[in-house]
Amino acid sequence: MSSHDDAPRRTASGEGPATATTETSAGAEHADPESGSQGFGTPPATPIATLPPLSPHAGGVPVSPRTGEPVRRRSIVATQVAFWASALCAGIGYSWYWFQAMHKGQFHTASWVTGWLHPRPGGMWSLLLACGLAAVVAAMVALPCVTAYQAWTGHRFARTLSWWALGGSLLGVLFNWWAVAAIPCALVGVVLLRLGSSRDYFAEWDTLRAPAPQPELPTDVFYGPLPRFQ
Repeated sequence: MSSHDDAPRRTASGEGPATATTETSAGAEHADPESGSQGFGTPPATPIATLPPLSPHAGGVPVSPRTGEPVRRRSIVATQVAFWASALCAGIGYSWYWFQAMHKGQFHTASWVTGWLHPRPGGMWSLLLACGLAAVVAAMVALPCVTAYQAWTGHRFARTLSWWALGGSLLGVLFNWWAVAAIPCALVGVVLLRLGSSRDYFAEWDTLRAPAPQPELPTDVFYGPLPRFQ
């Protein structure tokens, strides 16, 4: 009984509270005065300098505070959907043609052009035709993808590329209805890039990319010791 009674008395006599006080004071040294959480080290006397947030206007152009680039217009977002859909339709049309052409009995019905030319399956002309169609679909997929990217990054050249993407989509008539569906998708993208909001978007990028004015260098520079020091 005496040993159990002594433990509380020893704690009450100062050992327990002294230890708690020491731990509390040590924790206070590592405490974060702002968040109230425990941390390591002593906070600096002056706050750490950080960069200011991006200005909502750069060179007079409204920019997104998240990206620092001009805000994408709805017409630009819709352009992405149109051209990516055109590329997707071309890819699906070619995949369907390739799946059908693998079977010898369906080779001449795999695409419209094979039905028109009617080459012998496995012959030289059928192999050349297969290589040609692969190159055609590569252009049908690449052109709208490149156009969409150029439009997203604000390059006015995308308006010219859109005509190439539309022309490439017309080659879908060589395949099937899936590939033909790429034509209206590309046409929608061409129209969207010529809306007023799209033109304003490209103008904002042109302003943002404009080179900063160079300072005029002095031309009357005297070299050597000044006359008053000679």
